Amino acid sequence: MTNNDPLDAASSTLDSTSDNQEVIARRQGYLSLSVAILLLALYQVSQKLPSNQWTILLTTFLSLPITIVFAVATARSMSNRRNLIGCSLLSLFLFLPVSLGRVLIAADPSLLKTPFIPVLRILLIVYGAVPGMGPLLLIVAAAVVGVLVSTLVKEIKILLPMAVVLALMDLWVVFGGGLVHTATHAPPQKAAVAKTAMHAFSAALPSVKPPARGAEPLAYSVGFADYLFISLFFACFSRFRLNEKKILATQVVLVSMLTVYMGLVYALGSDLPALVPIAFVIVAMNLKAFRYTRSEMFALAYAAVFMVALLAGFRWLSAR
Repeated sequence: MTNNDPLDAASSTLDSTSDNQEVIARRQGYLSLSVAILLLALYQVSQKLPSNQWTILLTTFLSLPITIVFAVATARSMSNRRNLIGCSLLSLFLFLPVSLGRVLIAADPSLLKTPFIPVLRILLIVYGAVPGMGPLLLIVAAAVVGVLVSTLVKEIKILLPMAVVLALMDLWVVFGGGLVHTATHAPPQKAAVAKTAMHAFSAALPSVKPPARGAEPLAYSVGFADYLFISLFFACFSRFRLNEKKILATQVVLVSMLTVYMGLVYALGSDLPALVPIAFVIVAMNLKAFRYTRSEMFALAYAAVFMVALLAGFRWLSAR
């Protein structure tokens, strides 16, 4: 005699899916830890290399893919609630005080007299004791925010308009009057605060030790928002249970695209908006997952026109 109760079958399927997600989260957690150790080792090794353009390029093009893999693995591991809580506490008590403290002090030097400063100095000693600790904690914090924001996404097709909007916003941030533009074109005091904010919320990639004489080698970095939205997209892929092979393929293409893009940054010698290639890869690699009704497509078109007009308005105002 057999029991074909559909409720039992559905419950069994849910349990199996939950177990599978837990296994994936555990694997991604181990991967995140392993990549973190590798990344920290690269920061140590880079300091012992001779200072020239080839070693700078070597460390940059080795470390960029590693940081992206770390961000993705960390974000996907946080489908486990314990991992999410642990990473959130790490970000709250280590990363945020240092980064926000630097920006606030740059904006108002009188804050140097506050009782918080001794704590900030201790945290800075912790950061400095292990080269690469600061960038690592920044990526963890970005992944935490990305995962938390991903819980607000109720359907995977929301990712397409989100990716487009983010790309347009990043174009404005870099070229139209945002933080990057302010750091290079604003009056000295305002530019100094913007530069401090950029430094505090960017992950500096491993670079060689500056020479005893001569110009300091150019260091490359990736912004907090770039890691945040990479984490958001891949956290959504896990939440909506996309095929693992598809997720891996998206990650490989993203790493390849951003590595080539970093080469373009080096060749041009100027900042470029990283969210543009990120959005392109996310949309192009998962186009079949974004299915819309006719009315939804019209709504997206209207929203796109409105967004372009809004950014044009911001650009016009910032130019005045």
